[in-house]
Amino acid sequence: LFKGTDYLMECGHKNLLFLRESIESTTREERTKGFLEALEGRHMHAGDANIVDVDLGLEDDRIQMIIQRAIRRILPTAVITGGNRLTTHLMKALKNTGIRCPEEISVLGFGDETWMELMDPPLTTLERDVEGLSSLAADLLFEKIHTGKAITKCLYAEIGLNIRKSTRMLGSDPYGVEEKAVSP
Repeated sequence: LFKGTDYLMECGHKNLLFLRESIESTTREERTKGFLEALEGRHMHAGDANIVDVDLGLEDDRIQMIIQRAIRRILPTAVITGGNRLTTHLMKALKNTGIRCPEEISVLGFGDETWMELMDPPLTTLERDVEGLSSLAADLLFEKIHTGKAITKCLYAEIGLNIRKSTRMLGSDPYGVEEKAVSP
């Protein structure tokens, strides 16, 4: 999530909302760590982080309400989601409240699926290099088969940033007043 958070801050966004699943997992913690490290890399404190946990086991209406409340409370200029299902719920919540993406809120999703290009606007996403990671895992398996030794390595998929039209750049004049948004 570091790459996506850093990209949004590079675009001028300072008030970010990170929606993540409420279920404890290594993936969730790693994504949160990336989000917080990107904030710190731009001299923002972790205490400035707007992180909202969403229980995807709830009914759709309840999930929509949680997301809408978070947006009203935080008033973010950009929202990052921790997974495809959260992205779907976020886009539905924005549509139901009449909030326009990216004119009012930029959206960056995690996980790149074909349907994300078909959204209006097409979604900016972070994409894992699953093929590359699978190839590394296969190499380790073959090495173990040939050597007979247990191999323990922690491997991560490379993350790519697919910039589409769901994000916008924010600019400000010399007095710090936000100017009209422009396409990245």
